Amino acid sequence: MQGVSGAVSSPVPSISLSEINRQVEMYDDLVYEGRDISGYLQCVEASFRHEARLKTRPIQPSVIDREIPSGQPAGHRLWPVSNERAGDPYYSKWWIEGPDSDLFEKRMTDDDGDPTTGYKWDEVTTRPVPAGTYTIYYKSQAASFVPCDYNPERNYHRYEGAITVTAPAGTLHEALFDPVNIGAAVGADADNGVLDPSSFTIEGAGSVNVDRIDWQSGIVEIEFDPHSAKGLANHHADFIALDGSVTLRLDFDDAVAVEQDGTHALTWSVCEQPWKDGDLLMLRMSTSTPGLTDVTNDSPCSPPQNLAATSTHDSVTLTWDAPADPTVTGHRILRSPSGQETFTQFDIDGATTTTYVDTSGIQPATSYIYRVHAVNDAGLSNVARITVTTLAVP
Repeated sequence: MQGVSGAVSSPVPSISLSEINRQVEMYDDLVYEGRDISGYLQCVEASFRHEARLKTRPIQPSVIDREIPSGQPAGHRLWPVSNERAGDPYYSKWWIEGPDSDLFEKRMTDDDGDPTTGYKWDEVTTRPVPAGTYTIYYKSQAASFVPCDYNPERNYHRYEGAITVTAPAGTLHEALFDPVNIGAAVGADADNGVLDPSSFTIEGAGSVNVDRIDWQSGIVEIEFDPHSAKGLANHHADFIALDGSVTLRLDFDDAVAVEQDGTHALTWSVCEQPWKDGDLLMLRMSTSTPGLTDVTNDSPCSPPQNLAATSTHDSVTLTWDAPADPTVTGHRILRSPSGQETFTQFDIDGATTTTYVDTSGIQPATSYIYRVHAVNDAGLSNVARITVTTLAVP
């Protein structure tokens, strides 16, 4: 269309009367639905104004970078301090979406139930997170839009979070480990994908994949493909729990290599079940420092069974059934008068020796506590206990 001045003008937008009536009816219904909600009408008005602004000023997402150390306990902040908010007549709503949203959350803290007195938001981890780069989207609903639940996709104050998680020096591999039931064992295998990521690289050995981790009958077994212990000397594996503590540490130098049906695995004796179905753990394989402590070893799991005691006025005779463990080399007996904390130690060689007569300083009419351990080259078993009182002098 050409005007008087000769300039070409744009066509004037138009709308039909029926469309106007339809929108008026829709808005009337919208207002009627929430007429009894505090702040509802103001929310609807604000949403109309916001819709108009979005047509000329669309919201563009911004990228926010974060960096945190790996293996921190659940609830570790992405920001050093909380995000404080005050003066809202209603609570704003915040949440996290994206491919890695299950590892992080936005949560309210320091709140007394009254938004006008102030409250805080934290961005935190939901579990110990291994090294890697993670993508999440921060989304929010402004407090003024909460009463009428106005929040179309384009209204999100959307920020993309690029979160870099760094591992400590000497780390070989880190992964999320979520145990599940595998037959009678509890662990993870290549079919259920609960070890993520399962592949890593060992210098000089190439790519290695962890096909299976499980615990059964006192044995933890990690199956590797195609290597077993190659390249893992002087390394250990830590299983990190939700609170950031190491619940199990396995030294690869202490492992027993097993090859069966073309698979390669390393095994360790672990007396108690180290995890259960549904746990949220993190696995970290790293270089071992000299004097590495608190490492699960291959000590006997079962204590001596059926411990019994008889006495005279100057002797105590102990009998027990040895645990069915071919690694047992002997037993350790600890004795203390009841009520005291000082123990006298007696070591017995020979796995088949299951009787001990104690005549060393035994007093008549005295109560004694005995502790008996099975022993092998790696250490002591769990303990068997018994209390006995010697007879009076005849």
